[in-house]
Amino acid sequence: MRTDKINIKDKLPTYHAPTGIWNKIEEQLDILDQEQVSKSTSKKLPIYQAPDIFKNIAPQPKKRIISFTAVRVAASVILIIGLSIGFKQFRNRVNTQITHTIEASENNISRMDESLAFDSDFMAVLGEKCKTSPKVCEKSEYEELFAQLKEIEHEEEQLKEALKQFKSPEIESHLVRITNDKIKLENYILKLFS
Repeated sequence: MRTDKINIKDKLPTYHAPTGIWNKIEEQLDILDQEQVSKSTSKKLPIYQAPDIFKNIAPQPKKRIISFTAVRVAASVILIIGLSIGFKQFRNRVNTQITHTIEASENNISRMDESLAFDSDFMAVLGEKCKTSPKVCEKSEYEELFAQLKEIEHEEEQLKEALKQFKSPEIESHLVRITNDKIKLENYILKLFS
């Protein structure tokens, strides 16, 4: 084993730079320094302004006039105003509909009062029919229909009193339904005689 260390750099050939290389490097460094100076001096020079005719030709960047926050606030305010106006119109329409319904109910009550004369006439007609055809009036079907008619008339009277007190559209619609049922029942009873 060898104990001597071999130094590789001693075995490499030596290279000598050509004679003018250092001068060229210094010249290049001088040029770079001059460019730095020219850049700093160019910052001190005035900036060229193009004539106004070129400003009209070149597209201008758009400026944001309104911020998004202002748009959001405005949209919220418009939405709240719109909802309040819509709610007021809805409430007015509902009040108008209820008023019209109550007026219609009052008209129907006055018509129903007029129809009471007809109802009493119906009972008179029914009495005459029973006198001429007593067998029909003795049938169980006639008795059931007549009992239902009495119940409907009683319920109709109660609804009319309630409608006079409360003037509710629900009561009025139920009263109309009961009156229609009463008319159908009267027609069924009359068909028994034919």
